[in-house]
Amino acid sequence: MNISPIVYEKLSNHERIIASLEALGRNDQEEKKRLVETCPKKNYRMNDHGYCSFMEALQNMVVSVECDMRGHALNFMMLLWLESKVIQEKWDRVYKFVEQEPEQLIKMISVQRAWHEFLEESNIPLSTMQKAHSDLPHFTIKWLIMIAEDCDLNPDPQITQEYKNVLKEHFEAI
Repeated sequence: MNISPIVYEKLSNHERIIASLEALGRNDQEEKKRLVETCPKKNYRMNDHGYCSFMEALQNMVVSVECDMRGHALNFMMLLWLESKVIQEKWDRVYKFVEQEPEQLIKMISVQRAWHEFLEESNIPLSTMQKAHSDLPHFTIKWLIMIAEDCDLNPDPQITQEYKNVLKEHFEAI
């Protein structure tokens, strides 16, 4: 984009973070570089801590959320495998197993809900974050979320709140 450097310099930390995530989502390295280079400089001669620490925290948190969901997914898949002994059983067997052992999927969708609520409360559009980190979600996670939705599973409010509190504490520690 051909935007005046003055416009870049006047962006708030939050606007710069959203613009950076959007640039990442478009794989626009030049735009991302301009956003970093025009970030207001403080006396200590580093990029604004409010911007850099927020971006670093978000990147760490998105990876943490994905890792936690993968852990629940792996637990679920292991339980399913142990139950069926053969992964390629009929689909109705998978759904029946979900009905019998929904705990791991409920934990997984609770973590996902906490992440979405945290982003919303931080005024970060979910779609922007998803575009910026489109390469991160594992197909197994997507598949299991779809199964959880098909089975009408709901996030556990207590797990969701506890996980969201952990995200907030991590973020506020910056």
